[in-house]
Amino acid sequence: MDCLPGVTNCKHLANALRARCANSHQPKRYALRARYANSHQPKRYAHAARTAISYQPSAISHQLLVISHQPSA
Repeated sequence: MDCLPGVTNCKHLANALRARCANSHQPKRYALRARYANSHQPKRYAHAARTAISYQPSAISHQLLVISHQPSA
């Protein structure tokens, strides 16, 4: 089961979100998304994570999805 629509590798997504969080002016928003993506209880974070994503420009969301599908270095 995907953690987020169109995302098949939650571990890569979480890593990408953590990297984005470190450079973000809104770290709590990205930290929440990373926690949701890597959580064993995704429903616990589902509403807040989806709400955070809804406020992000689609370009950023797409970039994160692209990064998440790349092999980790």
